[in-house]
Amino acid sequence: MFRLQNLFMDQCLNELLPDEVIDQVAEACMNAPDMQEFFRKENPYAMEEAARRFLELHQRGKWNGDPEILTRLQEAYLEAEGDVECGLASRGEIQGGSVEIQNDAQVESWRDKMREVDQVLARMQDSSAK
Repeated sequence: MFRLQNLFMDQCLNELLPDEVIDQVAEACMNAPDMQEFFRKENPYAMEEAARRFLELHQRGKWNGDPEILTRLQEAYLEAEGDVECGLASRGEIQGGSVEIQNDAQVESWRDKMREVDQVLARMQDSSAK
């Protein structure tokens, strides 16, 4: 996802990539059935966000996509958005995740665990330096 975010950012700022290259990326990452299945299973939020960003590039005039690719991308986006919304019914109404409120005791417990991790890492570094 980070590489796609960089592509979106670079295209918005510099418009360095020709439309045909973005067509190929959209087709390979968003429109390919195996990639859609992967996103649907592993991270439907990423699918929805990436498809939305491709469509945003087009709407902003930063990418003049092939009409057939754009149509398939819009269909993939709508399906991903539906998957995300259906999945939210059991997890609250926050798109993309949930908000967890931690109390002071939980924060202190987390700090203790992180101190333990730091100690283990320090021991590992010491043993590898010898």
